[in-house]
Amino acid sequence: MTNTELTRIREDRQLSKSDLAKELGITPMLLGKYEKGTVKIPDEIAAKVKESDRSGKKSLGEAVQQIKETAKEVASGVKASVGDQTVASQIEVKKNTRKAARKAKEVIEGAASAVKKAVADQAAATGIEVKKNTRKTVQKIKEAAEKATSTVKDAVDDQAAAAEIEVKKKTRKAGRKAKEAADTVKETAGEVKKSTKSAVGFVNIIIQSPMGGVITPAEIHKKVPKDTKDVYVRVDDNKLYYVLKNGEIGNVDIWE
Repeated sequence: MTNTELTRIREDRQLSKSDLAKELGITPMLLGKYEKGTVKIPDEIAAKVKESDRSGKKSLGEAVQQIKETAKEVASGVKASVGDQTVASQIEVKKNTRKAARKAKEVIEGAASAVKKAVADQAAATGIEVKKNTRKTVQKIKEAAEKATSTVKDAVDDQAAAAEIEVKKKTRKAGRKAKEAADTVKETAGEVKKSTKSAVGFVNIIIQSPMGGVITPAEIHKKVPKDTKDVYVRVDDNKLYYVLKNGEIGNVDIWE
């Protein structure tokens, strides 16, 4: 269907854009675009227009036929009345003619009203059906969106819970290793302290590495923090492992 055909059908039916748009279940603005040719008319809309045109023509044809039959009856009545009143005055004939004309006009107006009401009822029914289908479609979309959102949320919650459990496991494991290392340093430092306690002050201790480097207790004291409580010397690692008074541990290189 072309845009000119659509416009012709609407104008032949003497419908406004708003009336036809309502009948088709679309907006007047979209109908205007169809008629201008800026938007292609979908096959579904074209089918509705043609069906609506056929229904309108059928209703209009029936109304016209009714009008013709009524007019014939009126004309026949007028003719019979004139024939029967050949002796009546010209004034009486005119009265009967006007009366018949009024009756014909009333019948025509009644038929036109019936056609208009039929078209309006059809448009209203179409509008109701469109609204029902629209509401159903919106509801289905809403349900699908809610379902998808719930699925994504569950997946994210499960992933977050698994990640949290994994982090806690690694944290506990690292904590255990750190505690074991601290306990080892403290234990070793305690043994060293016990073994050297009686000798300190009486013997000049010099620590020598396999490579020939040497260091004295006084030099060790200078390398570690002032609040160090214990020092464990590991020549093979070139490290001084120390324990502070507050329990913290650390290390420094013996030789640079």
